[in-house]
Amino acid sequence: MKFKTIINPKSLSGTGFISVLLTIFIIAPTIGSFWIFSEMSQKKEELERMKSQYMTSYKTFIFNDVSNVLNFIEYKRASARQRVEEIVNAQVQQAYSLAAHIYSMDRHTTSDAALKEKIIETLRPLRWNNGTGYFFILNHEGTILLNADNPAMEGKDHRDIKDISGRFILKEILALTKKKDSGFYTYLWTKPGAVGADHTKITYVKNFQPLNWVIGAGFYISDMEASIKKEILARISQQTDDPDQYIFVLQADGFCLFHPLEKYHRKNILNQRSHDGRLIIKELIQKRLKIRS
Repeated sequence: MKFKTIINPKSLSGTGFISVLLTIFIIAPTIGSFWIFSEMSQKKEELERMKSQYMTSYKTFIFNDVSNVLNFIEYKRASARQRVEEIVNAQVQQAYSLAAHIYSMDRHTTSDAALKEKIIETLRPLRWNNGTGYFFILNHEGTILLNADNPAMEGKDHRDIKDISGRFILKEILALTKKKDSGFYTYLWTKPGAVGADHTKITYVKNFQPLNWVIGAGFYISDMEASIKKEILARISQQTDDPDQYIFVLQADGFCLFHPLEKYHRKNILNQRSHDGRLIIKELIQKRLKIRS
């Protein structure tokens, strides 16, 4: 039996079959294309959703990481004064104990003048904080008997000396030690190697009753802050195990205080460009300054 005898184009049924067949051939690609497009759209939407979720998750991770560092910095910054007070307190207590020991050992065999000189000269060379910390002694009449940093002030009455805010430093210290046996006193003063007379200095003073003296020592807040900055940068440097996930630290002028990559570390990278040509460091700094304002 021949094919043409099965489907006769002239017959009604043959014509309908061919029409259906042609319709299928025409519609099938359209349906297939629509299905493929629909699947691709769904996949694209799914990829975009996954990308969005990943970005949100990664932003949260970065935010938490930076927040932890900022909290650590704030904790360290808040502890600066307490740490200074602990240091000067400990130093003065040691100086007091040394003076008391010399006094108890020599007071019956040495003249008052020689005994005082021995205590003063014993404390004079003692240093701490990389040589910047020293002791001072004054009597209750306001005469400085020891100033290891500036011996030219010794033997003179300095009760009228003031800091830049107008406070009478020695008068207030003597009033403090008259009211209490010891205590902390904060004032503004010059600092060796630094410009200006507005450097915050915390002093601890203690009465040395046997000789009617006041023994004291001071420490600059800025020195403690510098020490704390080193501790913070050391802590951050320990958080860079993953080369693709790290924290870097910038100053407002673009100087990089810390970066795991040597080519950026301790260098000014203000004009550093990203792969797409953007001055990314400038943008980051400007964004931060805008947030602070």
